[in-house]
Amino acid sequence: MLFEVNLNFTSNPPAAFSLLLSSKSLLLDLFSSLYPFVFCSLASGSSGNSYFVGSGDEGVLIDAGISTRRIVKSLAENGISMAQVKAVLITHDHSDHIKGLPVLANKFRLPV
Repeated sequence: MLFEVNLNFTSNPPAAFSLLLSSKSLLLDLFSSLYPFVFCSLASGSSGNSYFVGSGDEGVLIDAGISTRRIVKSLAENGISMAQVKAVLITHDHSDHIKGLPVLANKFRLPV
């Protein structure tokens, strides 16, 4: 499922975003430079989690809890190629967030 949010955070973000991300200033700095902002949920649940967050040109995967094949396929179904993925951010080390990481990072030489 692909969402595009056309918010320009060159000034202060809306109060709801400030409240939500107040303790996540590093992420806010990262996301504020993305325009348009693209969020794509590749998988969510106890069987695996993976998301793409970025701009129209490039972004990062958040978690790799599904197979590399499934990540590549899900990205392609949403018009995103692996060439657009610049890194993988892992939220924590539970298997539903990391089980696809070794193959993915090695195959595509992605920083984690």
